Amino acid sequence: MEPVTEPGTEPVIDAESAENEPVGAPDSAPAAEPAAGGEAGQEAEAEAEPEPESEPEPETETEARADSEPAPVSKPRRISRSLLVAVAIAVVGWGAFGIAVAAASRSADEAAETAEARDELAGDLEKAHETLTRTESDLDAMRSSRDSYKERVDDLGEREAAVAEQESALAEREKKVSAAEQHKQETTLQAGHAYTVGTTMEAGTYQAEVTGDRCYWSITATGSNYSDIIENDLGKMGTLQVTVSDGQDFSSNRCGAWTKIG
Repeated sequence: MEPVTEPGTEPVIDAESAENEPVGAPDSAPAAEPAAGGEAGQEAEAEAEPEPESEPEPETETEARADSEPAPVSKPRRISRSLLVAVAIAVVGWGAFGIAVAAASRSADEAAETAEARDELAGDLEKAHETLTRTESDLDAMRSSRDSYKERVDDLGEREAAVAEQESALAEREKKVSAAEQHKQETTLQAGHAYTVGTTMEAGTYQAEVTGDRCYWSITATGSNYSDIIENDLGKMGTLQVTVSDGQDFSSNRCGAWTKIG
């Protein structure tokens, strides 16, 4: 379709049409086309003329020119600039996304390390609690052993004190027995001997166990050379007792030992 021109304006040559037009074509060829299609061109000019009633709106005229006129030469440059801007935005977006992903990955790694450190710390804390529990248990066992040992020591001390007391009592009894035996030995009168009260014998009552029938004993006055007989006996058997006092002598034969009983 031929470009439409308004009256009084020069025709606009379409760059695309100019490129497609054959080189070296006769000059009369373009002129013949309007003649052949004169009616169509006049109708197109009539349609392109504005109506006398109202002026065409700018948008309508712009749209009409956009439909009829070829695209401006600078339009590819505008598209390229937009493309560059879009590419730049995409690059920036991908860079930001990469940074965000890296930050998220780093945050995830840090979170994992933090969780691992927390778990390790929790494990160490649990081990410390277990060690503390074992230490407290060992301490309780040591305290129990100490208390038991102290009780045994106290009991041993009490036993030692009791033993010491018993030993002391035994020593006292032994001492008394020894003294009694010593006294008995000292106060026992043997047969065939003469004793003087207050010098070689003590006053008191003496006893002898006589088994023979020839026992003789006598009590005489001291200083009479055993001639002043106060009391005597011959031939009695069994348990015999005699009592002597100060100023008297005592002698016996074949009667055995006389033990002081009082």
